[in-house]
Amino acid sequence: MENIITGVIPDMQFPGHLDAAFDFIRRTFDRNKVERIICIGDLVDHHYIGFHQNEVDALNSEQEWESTMKELRKWSKEYPEVYCCIGNHDERPDRAAEYMGMSPKLFLKPFNEVYELPKTWRWEPQWDFEHVLYEHGLGSNGMYGCKNTAIKMGTSYVQGHTHAHAGVFDIPQFRRNLCAMNVGCLMDVNKYNARYGKKFFKVPMSLGCGIVESSTSMKFCPMKG
Repeated sequence: MENIITGVIPDMQFPGHLDAAFDFIRRTFDRNKVERIICIGDLVDHHYIGFHQNEVDALNSEQEWESTMKELRKWSKEYPEVYCCIGNHDERPDRAAEYMGMSPKLFLKPFNEVYELPKTWRWEPQWDFEHVLYEHGLGSNGMYGCKNTAIKMGTSYVQGHTHAHAGVFDIPQFRRNLCAMNVGCLMDVNKYNARYGKKFFKVPMSLGCGIVESSTSMKFCPMKG
Protein backbone atom coordinates (compact mmCIF):
# COMPACT_ATOMS: atom_id res chain seq x y z
CA MET A 1 0.00 0.00 0.00
CA GLU A 2 1.34 3.38 -1.00
CA ASN A 3 1.94 5.76 1.89
CA ILE A 4 0.41 9.23 1.60
CA ILE A 5 2.28 12.00 3.37
CA THR A 6 -0.12 13.43 5.91
CA GLY A 7 0.04 16.83 7.61
CA VAL A 8 -1.62 17.06 11.01
CA ILE A 9 -3.06 20.38 12.17
CA PRO A 10 -2.87 20.49 15.98
CA ASP A 11 -5.29 21.98 18.51
CA MET A 12 -6.01 25.54 17.34
CA GLN A 13 -9.00 26.53 19.52
CA PHE A 14 -9.96 29.48 17.32
CA PRO A 15 -9.91 32.37 18.10
CA GLY A 16 -7.31 31.47 20.73
CA HIS A 17 -4.77 30.54 18.04
CA LEU A 18 -1.36 32.00 17.36
CA ASP A 19 -1.62 34.64 14.67
CA ALA A 20 1.41 33.15 12.89
CA ALA A 21 -0.09 29.63 12.83
CA PHE A 22 -1.45 29.78 9.27
CA ASP A 23 1.86 30.77 7.68
CA PHE A 24 3.73 28.21 9.78
CA ILE A 25 1.41 25.38 8.73
CA ARG A 26 1.53 26.37 5.08
CA ARG A 27 5.35 26.52 5.04
CA THR A 28 5.72 23.24 6.93
CA PHE A 29 3.20 21.34 4.81
CA ASP A 30 4.66 22.68 1.55
CA ARG A 31 8.20 21.80 2.62
CA ASN A 32 7.17 18.25 3.49
CA LYS A 33 5.04 17.82 0.33
CA VAL A 34 1.90 16.98 2.29
CA GLU A 35 -0.81 15.21 0.31
CA ARG A 36 -3.51 14.75 2.97
CA ILE A 37 -4.64 17.10 5.74
CA ILE A 38 -5.94 15.95 9.11
CA CYS A 39 -7.16 18.31 11.82
CA ILE A 40 -6.65 16.56 15.16
CA GLY A 41 -9.57 18.33 16.85
CA ASP A 42 -10.37 21.33 19.06
CA LEU A 43 -10.54 23.46 15.95
CA VAL A 44 -12.76 25.99 17.76
CA ASP A 45 -12.55 26.99 21.42
CA HIS A 46 -16.24 27.76 22.15
CA HIS A 47 -15.10 29.50 25.33
CA TYR A 48 -18.42 31.25 25.90
CA ILE A 49 -20.36 27.98 26.32
CA GLY A 50 -17.78 26.06 28.33
CA PHE A 51 -18.73 24.61 31.69
CA HIS A 52 -15.90 26.50 33.38
CA GLN A 53 -16.09 30.11 34.54
CA ASN A 54 -15.73 32.48 31.58
CA GLU A 55 -12.91 34.99 31.60
CA VAL A 56 -14.23 38.51 32.27
CA ASP A 57 -12.57 39.94 29.15
CA ALA A 58 -13.71 37.12 26.85
CA LEU A 59 -15.52 37.73 23.58
CA ASN A 60 -19.25 37.07 23.61
CA SER A 61 -20.74 34.31 21.47
CA GLU A 62 -21.30 36.47 18.39
CA GLN A 63 -17.87 38.10 18.59
CA GLU A 64 -16.14 34.73 18.96
CA TRP A 65 -18.07 33.35 16.00
CA GLU A 66 -17.13 36.33 13.82
CA SER A 67 -13.46 36.09 14.76
CA THR A 68 -13.45 32.35 14.10
CA MET A 69 -15.26 32.74 10.78
CA LYS A 70 -12.71 35.28 9.57
CA GLU A 71 -9.90 32.81 10.24
CA LEU A 72 -11.62 29.69 8.92
CA ARG A 73 -12.41 31.28 5.57
CA LYS A 74 -8.67 31.59 5.01
CA TRP A 75 -7.94 28.01 6.09
CA SER A 76 -10.73 26.40 4.07
CA LYS A 77 -9.66 28.29 0.96
CA GLU A 78 -6.08 27.04 1.35
CA TYR A 79 -7.14 23.51 2.34
CA PRO A 80 -10.47 22.64 0.69
CA GLU A 81 -10.37 19.01 1.84
CA VAL A 82 -9.66 18.16 5.49
CA TYR A 83 -10.32 15.09 7.62
CA CYS A 84 -11.32 16.45 11.04
CA CYS A 85 -11.29 14.60 14.35
CA ILE A 86 -13.96 15.73 16.80
CA GLY A 87 -12.36 17.33 19.86
CA ASN A 88 -13.89 18.03 23.25
CA HIS A 89 -14.05 21.77 22.50
CA ASP A 90 -15.70 21.10 19.14
CA GLU A 91 -18.42 19.20 21.02
CA ARG A 92 -19.20 22.00 23.48
CA PRO A 93 -22.35 23.19 21.65
CA ASP A 94 -23.72 19.63 21.57
CA ARG A 95 -22.89 19.11 25.25
CA ALA A 96 -24.54 22.40 26.20
CA ALA A 97 -27.68 21.43 24.30
CA GLU A 98 -27.79 18.02 25.95
CA TYR A 99 -27.35 19.64 29.35
CA MET A 100 -30.49 21.65 28.64
CA GLY A 101 -32.34 18.51 27.57
CA MET A 102 -32.19 19.31 23.85
CA SER A 103 -31.25 16.94 21.06
CA PRO A 104 -28.33 18.48 19.12
CA LYS A 105 -29.40 16.67 15.94
CA LEU A 106 -32.86 18.27 16.10
CA PHE A 107 -32.07 21.76 17.32
CA LEU A 108 -28.49 22.58 16.29
CA LYS A 109 -26.98 23.20 12.88
CA PRO A 110 -24.15 20.90 11.75
CA PHE A 111 -20.64 22.19 12.51
CA ASN A 112 -19.80 22.85 8.85
CA GLU A 113 -22.98 24.85 8.39
CA VAL A 114 -22.33 27.00 11.47
CA TYR A 115 -18.83 27.88 10.27
CA GLU A 116 -19.53 27.79 6.50
CA LEU A 117 -17.00 25.05 5.86
CA PRO A 118 -17.15 22.96 2.68
CA LYS A 119 -18.66 19.47 2.75
CA THR A 120 -15.17 18.17 2.02
CA TRP A 121 -14.24 19.02 5.63
CA ARG A 122 -15.37 15.69 7.05
CA TRP A 123 -15.88 15.03 10.78
CA GLU A 124 -15.47 11.75 12.64
CA PRO A 125 -14.30 10.77 16.15
CA GLN A 126 -11.30 9.07 14.53
CA TRP A 127 -9.70 8.33 11.18
CA ASP A 128 -7.66 5.29 10.17
CA PHE A 129 -5.28 5.59 7.22
CA GLU A 130 -2.41 3.26 6.25
CA HIS A 131 -2.31 1.55 9.68
CA VAL A 132 -2.28 4.87 11.58
CA LEU A 133 -5.17 5.80 13.88
CA TYR A 134 -5.85 9.54 14.31
CA GLU A 135 -8.06 10.96 17.05
CA HIS A 136 -8.21 13.94 19.36
CA GLY A 137 -7.00 11.86 22.28
CA LEU A 138 -9.39 12.68 25.11
CA GLY A 139 -8.40 10.25 27.84
CA SER A 140 -4.87 9.80 26.48
CA ASN A 141 -3.26 12.36 28.74
CA GLY A 142 0.27 13.11 29.86
CA MET A 143 3.68 12.81 28.30
CA TYR A 144 3.26 9.13 27.42
CA GLY A 145 -0.44 9.19 26.57
CA CYS A 146 -0.02 8.63 22.83
CA LYS A 147 2.54 5.87 23.39
CA ASN A 148 0.35 4.06 25.92
CA THR A 149 -2.64 4.25 23.58
CA ALA A 150 -0.64 2.92 20.62
CA ILE A 151 0.50 -0.08 22.65
CA LYS A 152 -3.00 -0.69 24.02
CA MET A 153 -4.64 -0.43 20.58
CA GLY A 154 -1.86 -2.29 18.77
CA THR A 155 -1.58 0.36 16.05
CA SER A 156 0.42 3.45 15.25
CA TYR A 157 -1.37 6.43 16.71
CA VAL A 158 -1.55 10.24 16.45
CA GLN A 159 -3.32 12.56 18.90
CA GLY A 160 -3.58 16.14 20.12
CA HIS A 161 -5.33 17.31 23.32
CA THR A 162 -2.23 17.27 25.55
CA HIS A 163 -0.81 20.70 24.75
CA ALA A 164 2.36 20.51 26.79
CA HIS A 165 3.85 17.21 25.62
CA ALA A 166 4.40 16.97 21.86
CA GLY A 167 6.79 14.44 20.35
CA VAL A 168 7.23 11.07 18.68
CA PHE A 169 7.79 7.61 20.16
CA ASP A 170 9.19 4.66 18.20
CA ILE A 171 7.73 1.46 19.65
CA PRO A 172 9.44 -1.83 18.70
CA GLN A 173 7.03 -4.77 18.61
CA PHE A 174 7.44 -8.47 17.90
CA ARG A 175 5.71 -8.57 14.51
CA ARG A 176 5.83 -4.92 13.38
CA ASN A 177 7.06 -1.66 14.80
CA LEU A 178 4.63 1.03 15.88
CA CYS A 179 4.94 4.79 16.11
CA ALA A 180 3.04 7.30 18.26
CA MET A 181 2.90 11.08 18.15
CA ASN A 182 1.33 13.93 20.06
CA VAL A 183 1.15 16.99 17.80
CA GLY A 184 0.89 19.65 20.53
CA CYS A 185 -1.01 22.84 19.72
CA LEU A 186 -0.79 26.25 18.08
CA MET A 187 -2.55 28.29 20.77
CA ASP A 188 -1.47 31.72 21.93
CA VAL A 189 -0.61 31.46 25.61
CA ASN A 190 -1.24 35.20 25.98
CA LYS A 191 -4.88 35.06 24.85
CA TYR A 192 -7.66 34.56 27.38
CA ASN A 193 -8.50 31.16 25.86
CA ALA A 194 -5.27 29.72 27.30
CA ARG A 195 -5.40 31.46 30.65
CA TYR A 196 -6.81 28.39 32.41
CA GLY A 197 -3.57 26.58 31.63
CA LYS A 198 -1.59 28.71 34.02
CA LYS A 199 -3.32 26.86 36.84
CA PHE A 200 -2.40 23.42 35.54
CA PHE A 201 0.55 23.39 33.12
CA LYS A 202 3.95 23.04 34.76
CA VAL A 203 5.78 23.23 31.43
CA PRO A 204 5.23 25.52 28.40
CA MET A 205 2.88 24.55 25.58
CA SER A 206 4.47 22.51 22.80
CA LEU A 207 3.89 24.60 19.68
CA GLY A 208 4.06 22.89 16.31
CA CYS A 209 2.40 20.35 14.02
CA GLY A 210 2.86 16.77 12.84
CA ILE A 211 3.98 15.03 9.66
CA VAL A 212 3.19 11.35 9.08
CA GLU A 213 5.19 9.68 6.31
CA SER A 214 4.15 6.13 7.23
CA SER A 215 3.06 4.04 10.20
CA THR A 216 6.72 3.83 11.27
CA SER A 217 7.93 7.30 10.27
CA MET A 218 6.54 10.42 11.92
CA LYS A 219 7.95 13.75 13.03
CA PHE A 220 6.86 16.63 15.20
CA CYS A 221 7.74 19.97 13.62
CA PRO A 222 8.21 22.61 16.31
CA MET A 223 7.31 26.23 15.72
CA LYS A 224 10.36 28.22 16.67
CA GLY A 225 10.70 31.88 17.54
